[in-house]
Parts: sequence; structure tokens; C-alpha cells
Amino acid sequence: MIKKLLLIFTASILVSKAFSAEVGWSVYPLQENQKMITAQFGGVFSQDGGFGMTASYLHKLSPKWDVEGGAGYTGGDRGFTLYGAGDYEIFPDFGDQPRLSVKGWYQYSDEFNTSINRFYASPLVSKSVVVLGHETYPYASIPTGVSLNYNNKHYSMFSTLAVGISGNLPFEKMKNILMLVEARLNITGAYSGLNFGFSYPM
Repeated sequence: MIKKLLLIFTASILVSKAFSAEVGWSVYPLQENQKMITAQFGGVFSQDGGFGMTASYLHKLSPKWDVEGGAGYTGGDRGFTLYGAGDYEIFPDFGDQPRLSVKGWYQYSDEFNTSINRFYASPLVSKSVVVLGHETYPYASIPTGVSLNYNNKHYSMFSTLAVGISGNLPFEKMKNILMLVEARLNITGAYSGLNFGFSYPM
């Protein structure tokens, strides 16, 4: 287990310039009271983009609810970030029916020499699919919310399209580690980017 945790931590520090947290960890089917730690990294392709990392912790409180918290650090125009989220499952992934949930977020960030508070909700749709003999969990979401600029007391709306897929790594010695890939496309007031993440359920 220690080696796996070190692998996740090492992946998280390979890059250092722009924070982003993935939407889709909640779609993976954890058991009640199960937990996971994650390391995410990736790139922002708009608004003075770059690369960066964050680490987070997710706890499955009940069959319907999970909570998540994380922190990231960046070296350029985007600085420290702290966030908390909760995901509520409305319909499970069952038969031909996709999973549907709503994820609420709060995020604090130091960006462009100012403090930003964001509140947003992410309707999240996913469906398990078997690919090359391995079960995967593709998903789509449209995170939408309000951004509050502390310095000038200005607020603005933002929205982005997030699509991704998660699943266990297809290697025998690493089969308990999850990988997630997520792409984001700016709709309004947000950014476009591509993120990768690794997680270890406990």
C-alpha cells in the first residue's frame, strides 16, 4: 500500500502551474464508508494556461451521498486553491439506466493577484461500459455557478462542459489504482483544459 501511495504522490508533483479538480471521481462505484485519495494534474489551454496539480480525499458516506475535499498549489497566475464538494445520487447506474447525480461545490482560489470564491452545481450523468474486457465509467457534466471577486466585489457567471472516463489500470500489479481522464470546454467565463488523475480506494 505504501508503494501505491508513493506512486500517487509522485505523479502529483511532476507538474506545477495550474490547478484543476476533476468532476468525475464520484461516478466510480464505491461501497458505503469506503474512501479514496486522489492526485490530479493537467493543463489549462486558455486564460494564461499552464500545468498544475492537486490532491483530494473522497468519502462515501451512504449509498446516495459522498463528500470530497482537496487542495492545490500553482506557480504562475493561479495560486493556492481549496475546495469542498458533495455528490447526491438521484438515480443509480442500473440496467439500461445511466447514473444521475448532482454535485455541489465551493472553491476558494488565489488567481491573478486576487481572491476568488466560486459556488457551483454540476449535474453528472454516467454509465458503466466494458472496454477490452475492463469496466470503465464514462461521464458528462456541465458545472455552472457564480464567481465572486473579493478585491473589486464583482461577480460573474461561468459554465463549462466536462467529459471524462475512469477505470482501474489494466495492469495486474496496479489493478487497484484508478485512472481518470477529463476534458473541459469553456462555455462562458471558465477555461478549457485536459486533466489526468490517479486514485487509490481504501
